[in-house]
Amino acid sequence: MPGASDGQPAAAVELEDWQKKVIDIKATPIPADGNLTPEKWRELFIKGEKQGGLLLRPAPEFRSSAKGFDKAFFEKLRVTHKTRQKVVKRRGAAEGIMQIEMRNDKRTFKAKRFMDMADGPTPFPITSTFNPETEKNVWNLFTSGKCGYRYYADNLDKTMFDGIDK
Repeated sequence: MPGASDGQPAAAVELEDWQKKVIDIKATPIPADGNLTPEKWRELFIKGEKQGGLLLRPAPEFRSSAKGFDKAFFEKLRVTHKTRQKVVKRRGAAEGIMQIEMRNDKRTFKAKRFMDMADGPTPFPITSTFNPETEKNVWNLFTSGKCGYRYYADNLDKTMFDGIDK
């Protein structure tokens, strides 16, 4: 990528509007020291929904656990039932950079798989389909030590991730 190896700052690279909508927070295993508390997840869910939706997907080092996570997330938790998601890979974009659009939909939506993505398959939508019981189940799954996640949002408010990756 231009500027990546010649010492130019990232700000010198001109981004298209759709690229500015994507925030890529570093891949992070769920920490065992309690940094990601249930309260932090609640805050993340609420902010993510208010600001346009939030996506989670396995980090590359956790690829081996992705299949089991898919099954638990989509078959047991039913998170995608009221969510429709559209992920568009733009021509010329860096690998893994996508425009993400989400909207509520009453129809059941079957989750799409993106097996060729460098950092793991299947984006996971987090939206208003969450309830306290689902959140508890997801929290238990996240803290099982078997999966790690990368966070994406379709807005530019990085403050919604404060403390999450520290």
